[in-house]
Amino acid sequence: MKNKRPDWKDLFSTREKKKYSIIVLNNNSGWGEKEIDYFDYDLLLKDFKKPMSLRKVDFKKYLVFGFLFIETTIGKEEELDQILTSDLRKCIKVK
Repeated sequence: MKNKRPDWKDLFSTREKKKYSIIVLNNNSGWGEKEIDYFDYDLLLKDFKKPMSLRKVDFKKYLVFGFLFIETTIGKEEELDQILTSDLRKCIKVK
């Protein structure tokens, strides 16, 4: 922006031990969109120490629940392991 280059070294100097992730909240629950009443985003966010942003999506139209941006400390990636193997059923409320 404004033809200025970011000072990446300075920007990341306080984030050396951090990992940043974008998580696609895909519906791999086995339930179809017509069976699902709603997705509990608040319950999902409790699984993360530092969620940065949550972008909710109309899952009945786009077949994903949203996109989650998180910061994780390197060496403490358990929350990433958990979400990468989750079917998200605990956050899905069926009709």
